[in-house]
Amino acid sequence: MAAVERIEGWRALGDNVIETIINKSEKVKDLKAKAKERDLTPKEKKELSAEEKEYKSARKLVQEKLIKFATRIPAFMYLTDFRENTLQDVITKLEPDLFRTVTGLTGVTRESW
Repeated sequence: MAAVERIEGWRALGDNVIETIINKSEKVKDLKAKAKERDLTPKEKKELSAEEKEYKSARKLVQEKLIKFATRIPAFMYLTDFRENTLQDVITKLEPDLFRTVTGLTGVTRESW
């Protein structure tokens, strides 16, 4: 998580986005379980709808940021002259500055892998 939090686009999502997603998913799961046992009140239905919408929205934002980051890896490998080396060696030893420039990921060390 520490490495992911250093991704430039990830920081824009705000603090605790993963915790929010987990909490919302649990709340949605609980409300759906209640719905199977009995009919939900209009207030509970509205709450379920709002929680589900917020949960899906947060998941979509995280997914978009991770996809954006993942698409930058091929660009990075194209720009480096060390294509025959492993990606980990190129990122951590040979071209860490280029990796930071292309991906926006800072603080890359061997320990973060």
